[in-house]
Amino acid sequence: IGVEIMIPGHKVTAVFGFIEIRDFCDVSECLMEELPVYMNKISRIVHGVAHEWDGATNKNMGGAFLVVWKVKDSKEQKKMLRSEQGLAASNKMRVLADKSLVCCAKVIAELRRSADNLAYAKHPKISARFGPAYRTALGFGLHPGWAIEGAIGSSYKIDATYVSPSVAYAWSVQRITKLYGVPILLSEEMFQLLSTNAKERCRAIDRVKLSIRPTPTYLYSFDVPNHSGRELACPEGHLVGQAIPPGEMTIEQLVTKGVEWLFLMEQDVIVLREAVTTEALSIWRRGFDLYESGEWGRSAEHFDRMAELMGGSDGPADTLIEFMDRHHRVKPLDWKGHRDIEVTLFDQPSTVVDHQNLGPLGR
Repeated sequence: IGVEIMIPGHKVTAVFGFIEIRDFCDVSECLMEELPVYMNKISRIVHGVAHEWDGATNKNMGGAFLVVWKVKDSKEQKKMLRSEQGLAASNKMRVLADKSLVCCAKVIAELRRSADNLAYAKHPKISARFGPAYRTALGFGLHPGWAIEGAIGSSYKIDATYVSPSVAYAWSVQRITKLYGVPILLSEEMFQLLSTNAKERCRAIDRVKLSIRPTPTYLYSFDVPNHSGRELACPEGHLVGQAIPPGEMTIEQLVTKGVEWLFLMEQDVIVLREAVTTEALSIWRRGFDLYESGEWGRSAEHFDRMAELMGGSDGPADTLIEFMDRHHRVKPLDWKGHRDIEVTLFDQPSTVVDHQNLGPLGR
C-alpha cells in the first residue's frame, strides 16, 4: 500500500526538546555490540517519561532524542499562530511548557534510580574508560516556537519531521549545556512561558549572542546538581515517569492541584534540587547583576561563594569566572552585557543541517 508524501506540510507551534546522551561516542566504543541494549534501556525511560508528561518522542538520532510538546487542539494552534503573544496566548501551551520541564527532571530521576544504569559502572570497558563512578548522564535543551510538520522521505523510508529555525535553536541550546556544565538549559522564550513556580526555580546563567540568532538573549538553567542528600524514593507500584507525591497525598490529589504545584511538592523534583538553596540563588543573582554591569571583580567573589554553597563546584559559576579571568576580571572596553560564544555542532541532526542549511555556530 503506497503512502502519498508529495503533499505540503503544515505550520504548528510547540515546545521542542532535545535530549542527548553525554559521551555517546566513547560509550559506543566501549559497548560495541551491546550498544543497542544500552540505547533501548535509555529509550524506555525517555519515551515512557515523555509520554507520561504529554510529550511525543519524534525520533532518535544516534545518541539524541527529539521530544515535542504540541497542543493538539486546532483552534488553539490557530490562535497561537495569529496572536502577537504567540505561544503565550494559549493557557494549554503554558501548561505543556511546565510539563516539558517536569519531564526533563523526571527523566534524570528515573535514570538515577535505574538499576540497569547503575550496573554499567561495573562494565569492564566502561569502568576502565570512565572510572567506577560512571553514571549515564543526559543534556536537555528546551525552546518553543513554530515548525513545519510533515512527512519527508521516499517510497523506501518516511519520517515524520519538524523543520524550522526553532528546532535548530532547541538543538543549539542543548549543545550549550556542555559549556556551562548543567543538564537542563532553557531559552529565554521557554523561560517566559513557564508558571511562576517554575520560573522561581530557574536562574539566568548568561546573556549570549549566537550566529543563529542576531540579537543577545538570556539562557536559563533548571539546576539539578549531581549530588543529593537523599536517595530518590521508589514507591511500591511506581511506574516510569509517574509523579511521586508527598507522603500525605495521593498521586491523583497532587496532579489535580495543577502542574505548577509539582515544582513545590513532587518528590523527585524536591530531592534532585535539595542542594540548590535560596541563599545560593540569591548570591548568584547578585553576582550575575554585577557580571552584566561589568563589575567583574565583585561578581567573581559572588560566583566563588555560590560554588562553595553548591558543594565546591558550579558549572555556570566556573564558566563565567574562567571567561572573566581571561580578561583579568576587567571588562573589555566594548562590553555590552553579553558575550559571543562558539558552539561546534559537528553532529547536528540531519533535520537541522539539511533543511536549514546551518553550519557550525560561531562568532
